[in-house]
Amino acid sequence: MVYSLEDMPELGTIEHEEFVKDAQLFMMAIPRKDADEAIVLDLFGAQGTITIRGTFQIGDGGLTIAQFTQDIENLIQGTQVSRVYTSDTTANSPFNVFVQTSRWNFTGGEANSVGYEIVMLVGKQVI
Repeated sequence: MVYSLEDMPELGTIEHEEFVKDAQLFMMAIPRKDADEAIVLDLFGAQGTITIRGTFQIGDGGLTIAQFTQDIENLIQGTQVSRVYTSDTTANSPFNVFVQTSRWNFTGGEANSVGYEIVMLVGKQVI
């Protein structure tokens, strides 16, 4: 599979990719009525979230672990910008995304690799 995220020169090996689409429905129960009589409101539209998890090994893309973790941290700088995420997993790719969460982790026994997770919201613009 081929994956890419704008401003990330290398993603290493992606081991998990998840796309969640949520209708953002709002349920309003009616007093003294059972659940099957509740009113469901579609006020907010759909929301998409993409999560990728992977492992970066020293030498992937010619980068060091320090360079890779700096790239991960630089995805969130306070003023969020739209980036393009591409994945072979879906025909709907590429997506305009905003990075909501980025995290990396180092496990003591694996001195030549680092794990990471990036959570992205699918969208057009930040207001």
